[in-house]
Amino acid sequence: MGFLSQKIERSQVVAGDHIYTWRTAFAFSHHGIYIGEHRVVHFVGTNTIGSSSSSGSIVWCSSRLTSTSISDPSVCPEFLDCGFRQPKSGVVLSCLDCFLAGDSLYRFEYGVPTYHLLFKLRGCTCTTAKSDPPELVNHSALYLLRHGFLDYDMLSNNCEHFAMYCKTGLLCIGGGLIGQASALKTPVIATGTCAVLKWLIPGALIVKATAAGLTHLTSRYRDDLGVRSDDSDSERPLVVKVPVEDLSTFCASGTSGRSSFRAGKKMSYDKPAATSFSAMGKTMIRHPEVKWAQSLDKVYVTVLLSDAKHVKVNLEPDGRFIFSAIAGVENHLYGVKLSLHDKVKGGQMNQGKRRIFCVIMKTEKKWWKKLLRGDEKMPHNVKVDWEKWLDEEDDDFCKSDEHKELARSEEEDSA
Repeated sequence: MGFLSQKIERSQVVAGDHIYTWRTAFAFSHHGIYIGEHRVVHFVGTNTIGSSSSSGSIVWCSSRLTSTSISDPSVCPEFLDCGFRQPKSGVVLSCLDCFLAGDSLYRFEYGVPTYHLLFKLRGCTCTTAKSDPPELVNHSALYLLRHGFLDYDMLSNNCEHFAMYCKTGLLCIGGGLIGQASALKTPVIATGTCAVLKWLIPGALIVKATAAGLTHLTSRYRDDLGVRSDDSDSERPLVVKVPVEDLSTFCASGTSGRSSFRAGKKMSYDKPAATSFSAMGKTMIRHPEVKWAQSLDKVYVTVLLSDAKHVKVNLEPDGRFIFSAIAGVENHLYGVKLSLHDKVKGGQMNQGKRRIFCVIMKTEKKWWKKLLRGDEKMPHNVKVDWEKWLDEEDDDFCKSDEHKELARSEEEDSA
């Protein structure tokens, strides 16, 4: 770390870090919280889901697909939970590769001295504010992944605000901008200062440059999150520390700065129990029942999952089959990851109300001795579909039966 760059190697990042990556020739940066195990929680806004991954968002498959191709280059081939989010929420869980989108990795610094803040070559990459412990940072990020983070706003509530809130628990309520948004106004203020001095002191170039520089430093210092007051006893504090469990209630009560704020008595909160990604991951991904069968040139995979939403299916040529979807009243994430016995060359998927039916084309027309390659054991949730199963001496699973199966899913979908 230093005054010039905060670029780090992937081996240096640890759980609870606020990380970011530059986009569009260093014009702006995208921020998130690294929670460990190659995962990042970040805020992209509900209106950016489905756009290009170069902006840091995750591309979703359609929630209602009919006989579409299984292979989709936008689906992460490595992590089942990459792209997970709750419906209508802009908080997304991504793998580190998808978050970076091919760009370099940087770490945002907390608790820096004032001189470091003022004379950093590139602003909006550090703050004097103190960070919460990594366990609490992870807890906040994962809690917001489940419950959402207010409404996205490019200037007042973006990915940087999300990451800084997770790190500090501080919420801006007194107006004004922080981070990259605050940096946008600095050139305007500096230009205005120079214009006034040009009128008052014609030809004093050094004086104008000095004044512009001082204006820039003053603005950077004044807008820093750590410099602002977090004293809830003041008449109108600029920031206030709000536990993540109370965030929605705090904002709904009109105390978030988007409406009038009146401070009451200073409130104290017990810190929530820290949540690690490993502990949450065990309950985050559920495994639906899967049935499979084969013919000479195809493999049939049926995922039994009612009212699935945000279905993603990815099929790699080497036989890696990855399925993920959200289902249930509480919007649980379901996933299946299989390493098929041999190479494949694409297929089709059809989604019904109670199941997702996939037809996978084998590269070579031959009977597989088993579904999975090598010594890999069959998961407990994967079973043989005896209704479609054919022995080697039997006739092939005929086209009419395959079309009936696809039509059956379409009928379920339209019912």
